Amino acid sequence: MAGIYIHIPFCKQACNYCDFYFTTRPARIPDFIKALHTEIELKKQYFHTETPIQSIYWGGGTPSLLPEWAIQEIMSHLRSVFPIRTEAEITLEANPDDIQPEKAQAWLQAGFNRISLGIQSLSDADLTFMHRAHTAAESEIAVQHLKYAGFSNITVDFIYGIPDSDDLQWKKHLDFIHKQAISHFSAYALTVEQGTRLYTQVKRGKTVLPPEAQVIRQFEILQDFADTTGYEPYEISNYALPGHRAIHNSSYWHQEPYLGLGPAAHSYYANTRKYNLPDLKGYIAALQLGSPPPESIEILSPEDLVNEYIMTRLRLSEGIYLQDYYTRFNHKLTDRVNTHIAHYLAQGYLMIDNDHLRLSRDGKLMADRIASDIFMDPTPP
Repeated sequence: MAGIYIHIPFCKQACNYCDFYFTTRPARIPDFIKALHTEIELKKQYFHTETPIQSIYWGGGTPSLLPEWAIQEIMSHLRSVFPIRTEAEITLEANPDDIQPEKAQAWLQAGFNRISLGIQSLSDADLTFMHRAHTAAESEIAVQHLKYAGFSNITVDFIYGIPDSDDLQWKKHLDFIHKQAISHFSAYALTVEQGTRLYTQVKRGKTVLPPEAQVIRQFEILQDFADTTGYEPYEISNYALPGHRAIHNSSYWHQEPYLGLGPAAHSYYANTRKYNLPDLKGYIAALQLGSPPPESIEILSPEDLVNEYIMTRLRLSEGIYLQDYYTRFNHKLTDRVNTHIAHYLAQGYLMIDNDHLRLSRDGKLMADRIASDIFMDPTPP
């Protein structure tokens, strides 16, 4: 099985925390659409064999900015080129201010069966701080429009740890998820990425981040919410009602192959990672000449493969299945655990049960540190 990711690099405006590749120049949309069709043709043999496609994910940027006819044409083109399974999960990222009944109907007719709604917050003050283009009221209306159109699989994104956003407000966000019976949601702590507007604001002292204790407390509120409402915390930042885990994102965490289309999109196949350079102008120029877009290629070393496996699997509720690890890499992870990170087991941050190495609830707060302490060092050249 494999997946396809399409990066749509257009946004109405720049969110202050976002470090994804995007542009706020919609005039390039027509040229981008033509270029994307050409890239689809050039990469139809990417998987070398007729690998069934189990998921397609339109991300960005803001895919919901594209005209409906363009989305329908691109989906038809993908179906003519790739063996897409009838039951494939097909997701479109959308912003609440883009949701209109006729648009939602068009997306459904194009074959989308899942909408990822970037709400981020239900506080207008938070949205203004993050420089989002929508309002809290538009988010609530957007969910209703999607349901009315026929979408039963809706996932939403929320951010916690926002300056001046208290615990009570965070609980109201989670109550909204429960009351609306949202099938899946992602919740991320606000992070400061270099190169973003937020990074500059924090560096200059114009924005003061909340204390770590508050962020941890809001994470604990999130865990309590999942425990009491039936949302499975199947990955540290992702929560699903039974039967609604994200198929596409899960393929990343399980090292399954995927093809990335569009500027800045990543691909992975046969231990090789490729990514189109984050350059819309260069992307369009190359494809207008019938050439593949500029890309970078990384051949993953044996140590890279081990470390990526550890990093992604440890974030999952199932953790690392030790027998599978041994089958893949021909050495026992428990040997490394006992010599490098036994203290995490003793302190209760890690546990081993039923041949699975898992993070405890408290251990989830230290996931990156624990994973990095297990990583294998690269072999010297």
